[in-house]
Amino acid sequence: NRDYNLQWDFTKNLKFNFTASNFGVIDEPYGRIDDKVERDSIWSNIRKLGRNKTYNHTINISYKVPLDKIPLLDWVNVRAQYNSTYNWSVASLNTDSLGNIIGNTHGRQVTADFQFTKLYNKWKYLKKINSPARKKKDKEKGKGKDKPPKPDPKKGGKDPKDEKKPKPDRDPSVIERILIRPLMLLQRARVTYQENYTTSIPGFMGQHKYLGQDFSQFSSPAPGWEFVTGIMPTGRAWI
Repeated sequence: NRDYNLQWDFTKNLKFNFTASNFGVIDEPYGRIDDKVERDSIWSNIRKLGRNKTYNHTINISYKVPLDKIPLLDWVNVRAQYNSTYNWSVASLNTDSLGNIIGNTHGRQVTADFQFTKLYNKWKYLKKINSPARKKKDKEKGKGKDKPPKPDPKKGGKDPKDEKKPKPDRDPSVIERILIRPLMLLQRARVTYQENYTTSIPGFMGQHKYLGQDFSQFSSPAPGWEFVTGIMPTGRAWI
């Protein structure tokens, strides 16, 4: 058994993961292993890491759209994913003329998360509507803290009556909360779009060498880079 795993974060938002597993067997000559030729045959198979019987790999690519860099859209999270698999199974030795079986799958998915609470809170008025109402005692304390100090004529202080006072920070009324809060019941939503495809092809005469490809028997790697990365076969080349 041989297992491989590669994780590569190209950027903070773009991530790649590859896992593969291979199962092989060490073939032995029939009967007792009692001469040099038979022993050399076994050691030759060991050096080749055996005869491959099954091979599988999985590719995952995910990308998060950096909407958090845009203040107006930081309440939306969008993530795209591509997942694919490839599998190869060898025919038994007494039926190898029928060929091997290869197959692949791939899925494409886009997910959008909407955090409406974060959107509401961008407006000061809606943020107050969405927050618990302050008690009267808290309001009175807040007013007391806002009282300006008395002017000192000796120091040239100005009468606060002559200065423009800022408008008090008004809290929404009970009626406003009753009317507007039901419109803000939607706090979060998720929308997902997904496609899945599967292909299985019997009678493939190639062998598995590297990354599920056969580089020796054909003019180009077979079954091809597109197939081993999950792309569906199209055109008359597969008929």
